[in-house]
Amino acid sequence: MILSISELGRVLRKRRLDLGLSQARLAWMARITQQHLSLVEQGKVDPTYRTLTRLAGSLDLSWTFHPAEEPAWTAKRFPGRVPASQDNPS
Repeated sequence: MILSISELGRVLRKRRLDLGLSQARLAWMARITQQHLSLVEQGKVDPTYRTLTRLAGSLDLSWTFHPAEEPAWTAKRFPGRVPASQDNPS
């Protein structure tokens, strides 16, 4: 199952609540700020690989990363970036 950033946030929040953890406690366990966790849960930020790994470990979750041909976040993070297929025109 591929999740959007907002869906990912909902899954993480539900798991945190199912485990009876506060945002502050989970943030401490994952070594991120409570403010950052709040933004992740709201789907307002695109968490890094490190953040996802820490949250998954703290919540006893597993996840798999499936890179797309052109990552969905590329346009958001690097608005002027040319897609890889256009880097070396023939």
